[in-house]
Amino acid sequence: MKRSRLFVITGFLGLFIVGIATTLLFVRNTFGSDILATEKKDCVPYNIFVEKGEQEYSVKVSWSTKKECLGFVQYGSQRDSLNLVVVDQKNKVKAKTHEVVIEKLLTTQKYYFLVNSDDIAYGYNGTALDFSIKDL
Repeated sequence: MKRSRLFVITGFLGLFIVGIATTLLFVRNTFGSDILATEKKDCVPYNIFVEKGEQEYSVKVSWSTKKECLGFVQYGSQRDSLNLVVVDQKNKVKAKTHEVVIEKLLTTQKYYFLVNSDDIAYGYNGTALDFSIKDL
């Protein structure tokens, strides 16, 4: 009698735990983001292009995301000091295609940048990407 009662209680407890785990995997948490972070994956930039801008001494950086996201670029002349920011002026709200223009650059200077998409900075293996106008 005690064994069957223990078996029933253990069975119900197991089903309860499995139900909670399943719910947590497939339902958004109370902060509005899903637990598997698929929303953030949809904002990972791809097809990042750097090309000469229309104005002299400028560069256009463009990229795409799977989902509509906010985007901007941090840049600077040193890899560890990206203290300048340029915002996606073409798409001031969330978008799938992004474009920023960086102006007043020196022709021979190497610049480093990170693409920011929904508050996460992206580069190459955790480091900033680089360009110089003379190499474009």
